[in-house]
Amino acid sequence: MLRRGSSAKFMPNSSVFPGGVLDKSDLCFPREKTNFVEGTQSPIRLELADDFALRVCALRELFEEAGLLPVVEGEKRVVANAGEDAHLAEWRRKVMVKPALFSQLFHNRFQMDVSSLIPWSNWLTPFEPRPTPRFNTAFFLFLLTTPKPQKVRHCVKEMAEAEWTEPSQIIGKNTKGEVSLPPPQFYELSRIQRIECFKNEGKIREMVDPKRKTPHSFRVDGSALRVHALPGDYLYDETNPDFKPPVYGDEKELSPPYPKDGTKPMHRMIFYAEEDKLRYHKLKLCVNIPNKVFATF
Repeated sequence: MLRRGSSAKFMPNSSVFPGGVLDKSDLCFPREKTNFVEGTQSPIRLELADDFALRVCALRELFEEAGLLPVVEGEKRVVANAGEDAHLAEWRRKVMVKPALFSQLFHNRFQMDVSSLIPWSNWLTPFEPRPTPRFNTAFFLFLLTTPKPQKVRHCVKEMAEAEWTEPSQIIGKNTKGEVSLPPPQFYELSRIQRIECFKNEGKIREMVDPKRKTPHSFRVDGSALRVHALPGDYLYDETNPDFKPPVYGDEKELSPPYPKDGTKPMHRMIFYAEEDKLRYHKLKLCVNIPNKVFATF
């Protein structure tokens, strides 16, 4: 996980996954410099012909922000690390200045391992009445099968720190109010916790969730409580999924504890957003509807 700096315009001081904005050079990256399997029909494409450019973007941003780069070197899959390789560190500096140079790093014996990424989920930033950037985001999962790199040198211009952590550990810190964890990160970490009980990639791929999620935000006037309703929740407006403005609701209805009899379908996150504290803390996931992702709830 990476922690964004206090001066970041988007999600300051929050712990996030590596990632960023699709660059035009990602769209024209030479496919022969990767191990992409042509004809692959990804469930998450963000209206592109395929997800190739999204995979390139994901690994380029991982390289820029954390210095890590999954590659196929000869016949072997490895995670190259700019923190342990001066030559790679120099390339990282170049790519951070000019992303179009990224393709020059690769050749036929050093290919980008884009096929190692598993399409995982799709999130769209909640709609706000005031002009606010919205990001249509594809999340990918990478299964690390080799020992984790020991030296991770985060991008100091964008991030304050980097750490290897278990999902349960960072969720626990958020519950205690020690770290800010944006709702999509919290939700996906909650799902990733369940991977530990699966031993094969096929089972993991069954958890892929291609349907785009746009949280519908509910607030209580004068309270720091926020409720993000998701598809299936009785508060979620299926007729207006992507452009539902924040709604100020009744404190009694929105505040926990919630009824446990299942009469009202729930699929939501609750958290607290206090100006003098962390932006997203004390998150909790509330699900009482059957689904393949949270079958135990």
